[in-house]
Amino acid sequence: MYFPLVASRRDVVTGLCGRCTAIPIFVVVNLAAQTAATHGFEPVELRASLLSPMTTKLTRKGDIVSARVLEPDRLQGAILEGDVRDVRGGGASGKHASIQFQFHTLHMPGSTVPVSARLLSLASSKRRKDADDDGLAIEIERAGHGGGLSSVASALRNAGGKQDSTSHLTGPIRISTTAASLSLATGSEFVLHIEAKEQ
Repeated sequence: MYFPLVASRRDVVTGLCGRCTAIPIFVVVNLAAQTAATHGFEPVELRASLLSPMTTKLTRKGDIVSARVLEPDRLQGAILEGDVRDVRGGGASGKHASIQFQFHTLHMPGSTVPVSARLLSLASSKRRKDADDDGLAIEIERAGHGGGLSSVASALRNAGGKQDSTSHLTGPIRISTTAASLSLATGSEFVLHIEAKEQ
């Protein structure tokens, strides 16, 4: 009886194809899952509660920042996640303490959406608007054109006095005080404008 030592050309091609198609199919499935996660996610304004403190005394660059969504109802319980980009104490002058951070991911049941976030306002855990937990007034700043900083109030106004939704408002957020330190306790709240981010 004759047993060929080498498989036929057709068998070799079939075997190769059987192994090679697994990778493209896997990639396509993953891309489809990512597309499904962002598809249909409309820009939304939400209110979220800080899950851990942010202070110039203890927070460090690279730390995770997370907040639980309180409103709107359809996103209630979702977790907004980001990271700290920069922390500055008041320095020798004892003024201008600041924290720069960015939210980049929204975790919802069954899906995770990469997002860009614009901070509209904040309140301390004591419910004092635009102030930290020591009662110090907080200024919200955002990277503007040319890499400079501008207050969110002026950045959101255009010539007609309406909100400007241009892309320069999607960078890292910096909050600052004119004091030696800045402190936001767990439970402090952010109001943010969130949009799905293209990958």
